Amino acid sequence: MAMLDAMRFGGLDERHHMVVRRIFFAQDIQTLWYARSDIMTVLAEQVGETQAKETLGHLSRLFDGLLPEARAHRRSRQPR
Repeated sequence: MAMLDAMRFGGLDERHHMVVRRIFFAQDIQTLWYARSDIMTVLAEQVGETQAKETLGHLSRLFDGLLPEARAHRRSRQPR
């Protein structure tokens, strides 16, 4: 739901319906994880990269403990 909420900002859900569909119909957690890049692109165009990264950071934390170990480890090494 948080990903869809992020896309509702400024009517992005209406202008980028394919991203919304990808999120809504995701079959697994990995699909949602990779949809973050689409959200980042759309948000960066609308609100700028800094705000988009902040929003993506909040979304990424929702995946803590849900991803395979290799992805979770790789994320934890990235600076915040």
